[in-house]
Amino acid sequence: MRQPALITFLVIAAVFFGGAIGGLALTSALAPDAHLLRWLGLGALPLAFITGAFLWLAIAFGRGIVHTLQQRKLPAFAGDHAIPPGTAAFVFTSTGIMALFGVLVASAPNRFGFWLTLALFISIGAGYGLICQYLARRGYLPVYDLESER
Repeated sequence: MRQPALITFLVIAAVFFGGAIGGLALTSALAPDAHLLRWLGLGALPLAFITGAFLWLAIAFGRGIVHTLQQRKLPAFAGDHAIPPGTAAFVFTSTGIMALFGVLVASAPNRFGFWLTLALFISIGAGYGLICQYLARRGYLPVYDLESER
């Protein structure tokens, strides 16, 4: 079930800007001398959120097309308040993006060493993705509504 627009907006703002602040703080704490990585840390989790949202839409669209072609009717998630499938895209995108970013930070001089830093970034990416997936499944993240385009 989808949530009211104001709540959805506040959740999106918290997830997006919280990820940016968290990424900046994490990078600043682990690699204080790497100034360029701080700026990249600012955008790593928001990029994962945006990419996950687009991939979620693509998965839902693809599954909808396959279901429509096979069953000759619209899938159940095409309903008015249904949450489309594919929310696991948040976990995959945030884990992947944070793993790539973790390699960059781990390669720079940092406080923990390469493997521990990389493991920390992968864990944070997976946790962030799981939070986004949970919020998406509960209707706190927006779903593009094709029905309203008519």
